[in-house]
Amino acid sequence: MAVQPGVYMFASAGAGAVIDLRAGSSADGTDLINYRNHGGKNQHWQVAQVGYFEYLILNDATGTYFTAPPYGRGQLTGNLISPTDRRVRWRIHRNRNGTYEIESVAFPGRVVDNAGDRAANGNPIILWERNGGLNQQWWFR
Repeated sequence: MAVQPGVYMFASAGAGAVIDLRAGSSADGTDLINYRNHGGKNQHWQVAQVGYFEYLILNDATGTYFTAPPYGRGQLTGNLISPTDRRVRWRIHRNRNGTYEIESVAFPGRVVDNAGDRAANGNPIILWERNGGLNQQWWFR
């Protein structure tokens, strides 16, 4: 089942914290991090379907795009770049347990990952090879 367009918080199925745009900054290259839920708009993400099972994900506070790293592995960032850039396009797959996996269109087989499944505030959100771990599964709330 496809995810419905809307505004969501993405909570790690493992650590429980949410994906946060560091300090709510609109600067290109701002890190996406794991952070406790404080309800700020920098922790809310607009999900918009733009093609056959392809989505854009924009930060609700800044309008910056959820962006894969240039070489397909490493830190995810927020950027103001063209929505035609494949690094800002995502496939969202529903898992059997009701969580979702967010896969890069630019780098198939690589998914959004809470590095090391750590709950600490500021832990990096990265793009990594799919392994099915809880750190790669997200509750959309």
